[in-house]
Amino acid sequence: MPRFYIFSDQASAQACVDGVDARARQIYAERKFTEDPATGGFVSKDVNGNDIPGAVTTSFAVPWQRADGNWVVAHCETVPYAAVNLDATQTPSLTVTAFVAQDIPAGTPVETFDLTWLPPSPVLPDAAL
Repeated sequence: MPRFYIFSDQASAQACVDGVDARARQIYAERKFTEDPATGGFVSKDVNGNDIPGAVTTSFAVPWQRADGNWVVAHCETVPYAAVNLDATQTPSLTVTAFVAQDIPAGTPVETFDLTWLPPSPVLPDAAL
């Protein structure tokens, strides 16, 4: 099941996204990913290292508000290329996920997605026959 960071307000959730995105941009720039001039995002690469036209990531996540009023952000393990090892000399190894998570405050709640987060479905009127 997907995991998410939980925040009490939209500003904190957006600050988390902005921090992860800023750190991820450092990695992608160092690895010579192409920046898309139209969006400012980075173009994904295939297994051979070639750009995938139209596959542009502008942000790893968009905060959204769940039914209880808290704000939710996808866990940084969903960042593109999250499992790539940046420094195998470190123990544990420094993955993209670990690098981009360094600015997320310790103790930030992480929860697994639950359907109760979603607002109730609207009640539809009986269809006229």
